[in-house]
Amino acid sequence: MADELGMVKLGNLSADGTEIEANASRHKAMCSGDMVQELAKLQRKLEQLLSQADRVDVEQDAALGSRRGVELPEKLQHREDRLAKRDADAASCRVVSSAGG
Repeated sequence: MADELGMVKLGNLSADGTEIEANASRHKAMCSGDMVQELAKLQRKLEQLLSQADRVDVEQDAALGSRRGVELPEKLQHREDRLAKRDADAASCRVVSSAGG
């Protein structure tokens, strides 16, 4: 149908013998048993990393106390306070103007 509509051209296909290097390796291929062992190894490594992260978290909590390391610098905290007050004032002005208007 596509040929009849002129959408494709059917002809001969020839190969010139070009060799392309493959990326597969029989030495790196895994059977299901190897895969199960590799997954178990990765699971143990993940558990070690999570355990290490927990230890570091506890150490940092002991060293920093309530400071978490994500607090805004004091200069920005004041700016945030000013912006919050401005927003509250603007909201109260809108309420007053809509009630009085």
